[in-house]
Parts: sequence; C-alpha cells; structure tokens
Amino acid sequence: MLAPGRVEGPQVRRVPSRLVAARGRELLSGARREHLGMYAAMSVDEEAVRRALPAARERHLRGVLLRTLAPVGAATPRVDAADLAVIDGDHRRAATLPTSLNIVDRRVALLPADPADPDGDHLEVWAPALVAGLLAMFERHWTVAAPPS
Repeated sequence: MLAPGRVEGPQVRRVPSRLVAARGRELLSGARREHLGMYAAMSVDEEAVRRALPAARERHLRGVLLRTLAPVGAATPRVDAADLAVIDGDHRRAATLPTSLNIVDRRVALLPADPADPDGDHLEVWAPALVAGLLAMFERHWTVAAPPS
C-alpha cells in the first residue's frame, strides 16, 4: 500500500461560484509576467469590459504578457484598437476549446470545476504538475489556433 505524500500547502481548492470573479481579479492583480486565458464560450458584456479595462491597462503597463484563445465566431469587444490589444493581448481563435481556463505566471490556474457549468464553482490549482498539464493543453490549442481575421 502506498502512503500518501506530504502536501506542501494548498494544491487545489474549490472556489464557490459567488467568489470566482473576485478571486480571478485577485490572482490577475498579482500577475508579474504572464496571463494566459482560454474561453470555451465567450460572450461580450460591454459593462464588464468597461470595468475590466483599468486593471488590464495597469497589467499591460507593468509588462504582463497576455495571450487569449476564444472560439471562432466569438464576439469582439467594442473598444478602440489600443484597448482591444490590452483586453485580448496576442489573440487567437479556435474551432473548439475544451474548457475555460486562466493561468497566471505559469504557477496558478483557475478553471470551471465542471466544464459543462462555466458559471459554477471553479478550481484554483497550484500543484505544479497539474498547472504544467493545463499549460500544455493551452499551448497545444494555441499552436493550432489562428489569429482573428
């Protein structure tokens, strides 16, 4: 019988749906180098875009690199070209994406606990092996996705 390994701090935690947006903002506010975002289904809430722009601009000014993936045909926010670059970063479109996912600095990931319920509880993943696997999934989809026309 295998003995359980020692866990060094929280590796995966469930974030209740009512706290997901705030936790996402908190994780992004601490981003130092990179934010990778993959959105299996994406609609544009213009009010949410307006609220997100100041923090996105601040991350952009700090040099946080942003790469985003969205489904082909997803709406594009109605903002000027400079703000679109801040909100979408280096952006590509894919025919299908398996789940929504945010990875911050290649050290923490936030994704729906149930991909069929993207508005439900999320998992916050700190386990290096799991984050590496999620990062590999992102990179695989990134390499076959196309820049939007």
